[in-house]
Amino acid sequence: MSNMRIIQKKIETCIRLREYLIFSREKAIKLGIIGKNGKGMSLEEGDVLAAFRMRFSEYQEQLGKLLASIAREEDVEIKGGSSLAAFAEKFGFVQSEEEWKRARDVRNNINHDYEFQDEFVAELTVAMSNETDTLLKIFNNALLFCEETYGIKP
Repeated sequence: MSNMRIIQKKIETCIRLREYLIFSREKAIKLGIIGKNGKGMSLEEGDVLAAFRMRFSEYQEQLGKLLASIAREEDVEIKGGSSLAAFAEKFGFVQSEEEWKRARDVRNNINHDYEFQDEFVAELTVAMSNETDTLLKIFNNALLFCEETYGIKP
């Protein structure tokens, strides 16, 4: 499969996952679990939190893969998270490398340090909600770049 086809498929994947992520965040906000300690969560709240966690993580991962595919198309070698962040800043997908790193760190915390029974849940849900906007903005910037540079339209 050509790299352009991979970019197109990653865009399509991100569009689908974006809808799930926005839906999950809205549901989490509606239930009042953003900023809530994990100890008192009901089963429904825990289920919504689990969906939001998974969707945030999956979206961030697929967005990273899209950016890496764009980097390959632009003949930029990506050797890890730092070089991907530098590429994203250089090409204007993020204002600073720190933007990408914050979202990646939240994803890492979701996948590795998640403790359901402590104060960390409150901090994590706030960070997830805030960084969702960051991820959406990065995707919009990447999508605009792909439309203008490669003529790819979703």
